[in-house]
Amino acid sequence: MKHYQQGVATLLITSVLLSVALVVTLGSYKSLFYQIKRAQNEVKARQQYWIAEGGLECVFSLTQVTKSLPEASHYAECNSLGLVTYHYTKPTRNQLNVTAQYGFSRVQKTITYPAAASGVLRATSNLYFSGGLAMLADPGLALDDNQWACTMLRYSQDFLANGTIQNKGLSDTHPPYLGFPSGQSCGSDYVTSTSVNYAMSTALKKDFIQDVDQTPFEDLFGEARQDWFKIMSDSQFSKISASNLVDSSGKMLFTQHSLPPPAVVPDCGSKIKDKIKTGQDLIWIYGSCHLGESDLTDIGQAISSASGLDGVILMVHNGLFSTKGALTFKGMIYHFISNASDGTPEFTPSATLWNSLNTDQAEQLKGTVDHESLPLPNVSVGNTAYFQNGAFYPTGGYVMDAPETYAVFTSAMDFLFNRDAIDIPLSKIRQFKWQQGSWYAQ
Repeated sequence: MKHYQQGVATLLITSVLLSVALVVTLGSYKSLFYQIKRAQNEVKARQQYWIAEGGLECVFSLTQVTKSLPEASHYAECNSLGLVTYHYTKPTRNQLNVTAQYGFSRVQKTITYPAAASGVLRATSNLYFSGGLAMLADPGLALDDNQWACTMLRYSQDFLANGTIQNKGLSDTHPPYLGFPSGQSCGSDYVTSTSVNYAMSTALKKDFIQDVDQTPFEDLFGEARQDWFKIMSDSQFSKISASNLVDSSGKMLFTQHSLPPPAVVPDCGSKIKDKIKTGQDLIWIYGSCHLGESDLTDIGQAISSASGLDGVILMVHNGLFSTKGALTFKGMIYHFISNASDGTPEFTPSATLWNSLNTDQAEQLKGTVDHESLPLPNVSVGNTAYFQNGAFYPTGGYVMDAPETYAVFTSAMDFLFNRDAIDIPLSKIRQFKWQQGSWYAQ
């Protein structure tokens, strides 16, 4: 009986131990199964993340190649199987948020790019219009009910006018850019129209913006103003100057600090015309330039006859710029005076230099700013760097970026605005970048 009880005890203990072992084994198996399942899910999640991230990189690479922003209908190469969903939003005028989603993985980054602030004319130079000012507006940002926050002028310092001002609004016949919807108008607070002459910038509405912090160079070219040499030395820009600045391959012969002093460019108009005839749509003039009536006629004909030329960006750097005559110029005029490392201007206008550029224009300028009937104490020949005498109108707008100097316009301004005139040339040098710190994933 005693041996029998010992056997039962042994069997009972063995059963309990086996049961405990089974429970432990089953628990371990359940934990192991959970870990395996979790690892499988993690691998799948990472695969989804990598595919979404790869989609973002694909979009950015194609943006760099095409020099254009992606849209929902673009870049089928980045979604050949149709499994990735892309979303695009624009938080600011020079940013595009790109979101790629695959499965449960969603990745977002922000592309930054040059985007000019609104304004048909943007100026850090002081401005004086001795005649009226009328033009179609830059639509700016959209408001409600097919209305827009139109902008005519964005200026930093003095703005003087001796004539009526009229914002001609938006036109279906002459839209501000391709694809702009019809039936649009400027908001009532964004339409300035004056009926009497005046000499100061009073009674202006929101279409005239005083912006002392504007950065037109950086907005347009994507580089800080002090880094202008990066843009000038770009081989896409064809150079014109009094002396040769590039070798036979178009590479700069000088550094920013070894450039020769700017000088008057002889036969400036003929040189511009010849560049345009060869299809050049980015032209950088280093020094002073005068364009007479025949020059403007020849330049206009060259643009019309040049194959595949959609518009021209004409940069005049560290010099006087003078025009006499009429031309609707298909492109943009950018007048630029750079600063030395200590902040001082690298070019200063003078009456002597105006006389050496063109004596007739110098006399006309003197009569415009120095006559007794309308004293303008701040404007003189000696502080004027840009002088326009006649109906010379760039459809892509003006940038007068020569602080502490004046840009003077004699005749009444009345012209059209079309942003498309600069899109093609600008796309050749436009820089797209991922914004640092914009990475977001979930």
